[in-house]
Amino acid sequence: MMKQLILLMLPVMLLAGCAGPRVGVVDTNRLLNESVLALSAQKQLNEQEKLMTADLQFQSRTLKGADFEQLRQNHFRDLARMKQELEDRLNRRVREVVEDVARQERVRIVIAKGSVICQPDDARCGGRDITQKVLDKLK
Repeated sequence: MMKQLILLMLPVMLLAGCAGPRVGVVDTNRLLNESVLALSAQKQLNEQEKLMTADLQFQSRTLKGADFEQLRQNHFRDLARMKQELEDRLNRRVREVVEDVARQERVRIVIAKGSVICQPDDARCGGRDITQKVLDKLK
């Protein structure tokens, strides 16, 4: 779902910083589970799905066959469109904030946590977790 899109968006290549490559890491699971923006988008999707389900249950009393199927398909299409719009908006905002934090932290490359073998808490990696700073700016 949104995680897949955020993972596709990352790593973000940046041209900030001077001395050698500095790697920042963002925990996309935390962004999706803790950011107000992501939680709000999920809540909107859930509410819309409930409304559509209720409408389908109500309409099933009067619509039959192809008419009901057409309504069902329209609802699924509308929900998919809404989901895509919310994910696009979330991804744009996350990208903006990640780029801003990376510039401030003088990080040249940002990768998604878990997408590489070397994690930021590994001394050999040298990367630093910027997730909390991204979450703070997303609020």
